[in-house]
Amino acid sequence: MALLNKLSFHEVSFTYGAEPIVERLSFSVEQGEFVSLIGPSGVGKSTLFRLASGLVEPTAGTILLDGEQRLTRLGQVGYMPQKDLLMPWRTITENAMLPLELRSVPKGVARAKVEEQLPLFGLSGYADAYPDQLSGGMRQRVSLLRATLTGADLLLLDEPFSALDGITRMEMQEWLLTMWQELSLTIVMITHDIEEALVLSDRVILLREKPIREIVEVNPPLPRERERLARRHDPQIGAVRQEIWELLQSQKQLARVQGRFA
Repeated sequence: MALLNKLSFHEVSFTYGAEPIVERLSFSVEQGEFVSLIGPSGVGKSTLFRLASGLVEPTAGTILLDGEQRLTRLGQVGYMPQKDLLMPWRTITENAMLPLELRSVPKGVARAKVEEQLPLFGLSGYADAYPDQLSGGMRQRVSLLRATLTGADLLLLDEPFSALDGITRMEMQEWLLTMWQELSLTIVMITHDIEEALVLSDRVILLREKPIREIVEVNPPLPRERERLARRHDPQIGAVRQEIWELLQSQKQLARVQGRFA
């Protein structure tokens, strides 16, 4: 049985002012996949997320959700930016309620929905707490809860753990995998951590040049049926991590040479 493409880019181009960011790019993400994007800073990773979520529209080409071209993608995709953007004057419940309020869900219904979900996200007992009372990991849980309450089962996560310490980061990686499985999500995540991408993902997509014209796919060395976090200690991870590093470095060196003769 053919798998459903949850997100598809077909010959997508995007120009910001006079600068081309994406040129005739095509790729897809299957329903239920966990895909990571890796590339140098400034290559356009976050722009792909802004295109997918409908915050900007392509200059050319089409973007499909569930195989359909929508009039708008705004609110159809859960987008979790790098910073949690929690409002300091609102409680955890009130912050998580925001996407429901934007959909005109009555406040009483929205509050009940959030409070029902708090235990699943490890936030029991924090309903009336304020963001400055939470650790970085807990704030990220609130941000992810808010993203899922858009009603979307496609989540775009922009470096969700980059500001966390190493131990908290590993704990959040494990927790995220649990949420991905229990909620039957499709996740696309931007990360600069090659090991994180290999540990969590079904596929790793490398974005090596700007404008983004093509992708390079790398498959983690262990099948998706295996326990994901077991990959962290598998010796094959080191070899694939080195392969990805060399691919990215070779592109940097090429860019330097081209810059000298431009």
